[in-house]
Amino acid sequence: MLRDWGAVDERVGEDGSVSLQFVHRRCGASMPRQAGKSEDAVAWAVYLAAELGMRVLYTAHNYSTTCEMLRRVRRVFGAKAADPHAEHPRFNALVSKCENKTAQEAVFLKNGGAIHFSTRTRSATLGYSFDVVIYDEAQELLEEHLQAIAPTTSSGAARNPQTVYIGTPPRPGGGGESFAQWRAEAVSGEPEGDLCWWEWGADEVGDPFDESRWPAVNPSLPGVANPDAIRTVMRTLTTDLARAQELLGYWLPEGNVTPAIDPGAWEMCAAGAGERPDDGKVAYGVKFSADGAEVALAVALDPDEGPTWIELVAVGPTTSGTA
Repeated sequence: MLRDWGAVDERVGEDGSVSLQFVHRRCGASMPRQAGKSEDAVAWAVYLAAELGMRVLYTAHNYSTTCEMLRRVRRVFGAKAADPHAEHPRFNALVSKCENKTAQEAVFLKNGGAIHFSTRTRSATLGYSFDVVIYDEAQELLEEHLQAIAPTTSSGAARNPQTVYIGTPPRPGGGGESFAQWRAEAVSGEPEGDLCWWEWGADEVGDPFDESRWPAVNPSLPGVANPDAIRTVMRTLTTDLARAQELLGYWLPEGNVTPAIDPGAWEMCAAGAGERPDDGKVAYGVKFSADGAEVALAVALDPDEGPTWIELVAVGPTTSGTA
């Protein structure tokens, strides 16, 4: 995956100069939780800054994740310039300054490279410019965050921009759309040439406890990920869908859409027409779509005895009227 992120080819500039440029300007990776994706992203950020002298923004949805990634980078470079306690003196020798103020955390290198850390907000990174942006927890990335951050690569000094998305499949009702859109483009079979997409995941929910499936969807198995920890999380989560999404990398069909009622539970409620009660309290339910373009009508008949009978009367566009 890192080889794909780092693939380059020769590009001729407007002034006739030739430079090595990233083949993949957009790089995405979807895999289960605790499968090593953040380790890859940290390694990539360190390489870009230390070897290529690039300015990198590492951004996450949660502040706790941002702090954890900062901690991992500090393990590489040390907590400050000339840090006597640095684990890797060779990397620490590259450091010119470490900024530790809250919301301004960054590591600056003598070659001009830097790694900045930011938790996403509507105004995060305004006024800054970067060569590469790494979006961790990309399944939570909102359009308003993307609008604030994405333009920062338009004036990067290296003139070789790249965006990296890493995350897990979006949960039901999640607000992040761009991660799913990139994935839809990738699996369409006709992605734009600048898109690189790597994915590990199950094609169906199936039996999440079937351990023979785990190595195929988790690149850290065997050897790195802890199977006992995975078993514990499996037992902690309460639905197979949650287990499959978090630990097997399963994507919801139709671009992150899931019914409000479990299909299996709904089918168990089905009844034949002959079982419909003859009398009881009647109630109608009317529901408009969020954009007002569609409307649905349902009716319920609640008899004195037995379960309530529910039928969908009609559903369709509001352009035909709502009478």
